[in-house]
Amino acid sequence: MSLDDARVKCKAWRINYSVVRPHSSLDNLTRMERAKRSRLFPHRPDRRRGEGQL
Repeated sequence: MSLDDARVKCKAWRINYSVVRPHSSLDNLTRMERAKRSRLFPHRPDRRRGEGQL
């Protein structure tokens, strides 16, 4: 495998991990979906935190 091949494969993996693959820690959203929701609703509290927790 050449260095260029490795770069292409790494880029494909990063795209899959960040854009395509849902994450259980993000309520089964992709990282991209979670980021979009965070920007749309920045005032929305994190559901995993209880009242009064920082």
